Amino acid sequence: MKIEAKKKFVQEFRTELEQSKGIWLTCFKGLTASDMVKLRRKTRENSLSYMVVKNSSLRFALDKTDMEPVLKYLEGPTGICLGDDPVITSRVLVEIQKELESLKINGAWFEGRLFSPTNIQGIALIPKREVLLSQLSSILVSPLSDLIFVLQDIPGRVVRALKETLNKKGEPDGKN
Repeated sequence: MKIEAKKKFVQEFRTELEQSKGIWLTCFKGLTASDMVKLRRKTRENSLSYMVVKNSSLRFALDKTDMEPVLKYLEGPTGICLGDDPVITSRVLVEIQKELESLKINGAWFEGRLFSPTNIQGIALIPKREVLLSQLSSILVSPLSDLIFVLQDIPGRVVRALKETLNKKGEPDGKN
């Protein structure tokens, strides 16, 4: 590749990186071609972009950008995953990593923050949005159902107290 073509590639690559909210760095050393196909298929199924890049191209593309600190996680043959949701991207990569043990997640950068491999593992454990919403709704509904139970019980208590009072007044000595 001639220098002008390389500069153009790096500029286009930089633009693509800047349009993404986050970048996850992986090392794919030891993956077979069929493993790479699985990896790309699973990322694509989750609306993520996965590509293999030369380390030098990535360094040039991230030079003097706010994503430059992620380069500290650059090691070995590098694949990058671009995504707009840190939970989904982390979850997908961790699931793939369990299936393809040779895949290593090196680190990530998302909206100005660096994430270590340990952070990414933790983020992947966050429940899906639907699960969190259902947990929230059950937390909100629980006190309301308790209140409804108490409010429904008040008229019953009043009726029982009146009945007991009537029974006592109906008997001269207050006994049954």
